[in-house]
Amino acid sequence: MVARVSFPTGLATGLPILDTRLALASLIARDTTGAPRVGILPATYDPIVTGRATMAYTVADLSLVTSRDGRGVEMWRNDGALTVTTTAAPATNARIDVIYAKARFTLSADGVDTTIIDVVQGATAAIASLVKPAIPAGAVELATAQVRAGATATTSSSVIITQTVPYTATAGGVVPVRSATELAAWSPLDGAMAWSIETGVTYTRRGGVWVDPSTPLVSFETTTGVTNLLPSQWIAKANLNSGVIRNLGGFVAEAAQIRVPSPGIYGISCAMQFGGSAAGTARGIRLSIDGVASATNLLGPGGRTSDVYLQTGLAAAAVTSTVAVFGYQDTGGNLNSATTNLQIHRLGGLS
Repeated sequence: MVARVSFPTGLATGLPILDTRLALASLIARDTTGAPRVGILPATYDPIVTGRATMAYTVADLSLVTSRDGRGVEMWRNDGALTVTTTAAPATNARIDVIYAKARFTLSADGVDTTIIDVVQGATAAIASLVKPAIPAGAVELATAQVRAGATATTSSSVIITQTVPYTATAGGVVPVRSATELAAWSPLDGAMAWSIETGVTYTRRGGVWVDPSTPLVSFETTTGVTNLLPSQWIAKANLNSGVIRNLGGFVAEAAQIRVPSPGIYGISCAMQFGGSAAGTARGIRLSIDGVASATNLLGPGGRTSDVYLQTGLAAAAVTSTVAVFGYQDTGGNLNSATTNLQIHRLGGLS
């Protein structure tokens, strides 16, 4: 690795293409590997590719970020509606068209030094067996179109256009995403923000997961019903997955335990209410982390019907770490624990 030529430069030879790409990439949002996010810088959320009364597509004006190598970028514009012509519809079955954009360079063996917005056609097949064709290296997919037999215009019901181009943003900016699937696939550094077109929520990256900042601490909460507790034994609280109130970030709720989504420091609070009984001397609640007792709150005397509270912390060493809740009573007979509330808050990553 070397120090690259600056942008701008006073060199008479100008700035090499690779150095230009790398300099521009520093202005664009990146993932945790340092790869810039390619796509379009949105000026609108209207469709980018639309149909025409012929076998062609209209591509709207847009600002593009493309990349040949996943390190540097090219930034360019389509400054007006552009017509991209495709081939006639197949005589039978259907095919997939992919509309794409690419910056071409002689240096990269493209033969020219111009940009192009074009379409590639896939193989004809039954709809259930359609395969999307590949686009050239360094290109960004703008949209796909399923073209069925008999279509004579891309505005007809026999052509289904789907907008697929990703949105991007400048470094430190908010990246728009179309769906939860696209949000989950985008993994920038903690502190990055993304706005979901689907939900209208702006999410923040925290501890390697996306969090809705309107509920910045509570990642998981469940409230369960009655569990019958045998006397003088620590009995696992069942049905933790039956009353989930909130699950942000991918917690896995199982019947007798909650699995955390990623390594980190978690704050845990739990409250258990016991049925009334004057017998016995103690009521208790215990948290178990990965099958090992982590914290216990054992209170007396007996006769308690109010909540018994417990707060603790968990240092999760792996994504498989689990949290379970146990209750205790010593009335000499069975006793119900009524409502139990469990909350798990991600506080930060492991140091």
